[in-house]
Amino acid sequence: MSSAGRRLGRERPFLAWLALAGLLGACAGAPRSTPLRPCEPADASGTPGVEARQLAGSYQLRLVATMGPATGARVDGVLRLQSFGEGERSGADTGMRRVLFGSASVALDRVGAAAPGNVESDDPARPGVLVLEERTPAGARVLLRFGSDANRQDLQPFESRYVVLEPRAADQTGFRGRWRSGLMETEAEGYFCAWREEGH
Repeated sequence: MSSAGRRLGRERPFLAWLALAGLLGACAGAPRSTPLRPCEPADASGTPGVEARQLAGSYQLRLVATMGPATGARVDGVLRLQSFGEGERSGADTGMRRVLFGSASVALDRVGAAAPGNVESDDPARPGVLVLEERTPAGARVLLRFGSDANRQDLQPFESRYVVLEPRAADQTGFRGRWRSGLMETEAEGYFCAWREEGH
C-alpha cells in the first residue's frame, strides 16, 4: 500500500467523527416544532363548541382535499393568529365579529384551493387570515377566512373567490375541522388539522 493510502486509512475514523459531530450540532441548533400527527376528519354533527379567542397562537397546519381537482392531496404549512392590538379596529364583518387576525404560509393550490389576495399578509387592516365569530342561540360559529383582499376592513367582499376553514373541535393541542374553497359555488373542500407549536 502506498503512503497516501496508509495516511487515508488512518484519517478515516477522524473524518467520520467530524461528520457525526457536525450532524449532531446541526440537529441541536435546529428550531424545534410540534411534529405533525395523523390528521383525521372532525365530527361535523352537532355544535362545534369552539371559541374564537382560544385559537390565538402559532400552529403547524395540514389541509387534506376530499373533493375537487386535487382530491386525495394534502399540504402542510404554518398558521399564525393573534388578537387585535389597542387601536386596531376589530368590529363586525357581515354580521360576524372580527376576533383574531394573522397569516399563513401554505401552498393552497396543492389541494385545489385559491384565496383572493395574499395569505401571508400580517397587516391587521387586510390580514392574510381573519378569524370571524358569530353568536347564535345554538352557540358560537367560528370561521377562518383566507386572503388579504377578502379581509379588507374598507371593502366588503362581493362575489370573490374564497377559502374558509371552519373549526369543529379544539383543545390545548390545537383544533381541526372542515375547509372549502370556490367562487360562487364550492369547487374544492376537505378537512384540516392545526397543531399548536410548543410555547405558543
